[in-house]
Amino acid sequence: MNYFSTDALMVYGFLLVTLVVGLWAGRKVKTIQEYAIANRMYGTGILVMAFLSTYIECWNLVGFPGDIFADGITHLIPSVLFGIIFCLLFIAKFIAPKMIYFQGCLTMGELMGRFYGKYGRIATGFLGLVYNITAVSIQIIFFKIVCTLLGINGNWGGCH
Repeated sequence: MNYFSTDALMVYGFLLVTLVVGLWAGRKVKTIQEYAIANRMYGTGILVMAFLSTYIECWNLVGFPGDIFADGITHLIPSVLFGIIFCLLFIAKFIAPKMIYFQGCLTMGELMGRFYGKYGRIATGFLGLVYNITAVSIQIIFFKIVCTLLGINGNWGGCH
């Protein structure tokens, strides 16, 4: 593998620009609260976009059209009606109003720490680590599959 090809240099350049912009934008950030919630400077629009970008994940962009292709248009109505509309209405009606009780909790570990103490916080952190390692591993494998389908060397996906 040639680490100094034009493609590789473009990736290195992109990563370098991303690092420089991130360091420049975060130069005044001193605490985790400033980093996580930007001292409450985000408006409702930004928070809605962040929620939707988390909610609309890869499965909705790749797997959902695949399901429609395999099962037909009849898959669309129940998925949109029950999987999206009712889910978001349920969150708005029952979950969002209860969030006021957890002000000051920036992480799930802090929230579980309020209920279950130190060991609940540690267990939540450990399980979050396991979940994220699994999620990243799946993304790497998926990236290799996409690379292979596009005719790109699959080793760029991180799996050999």
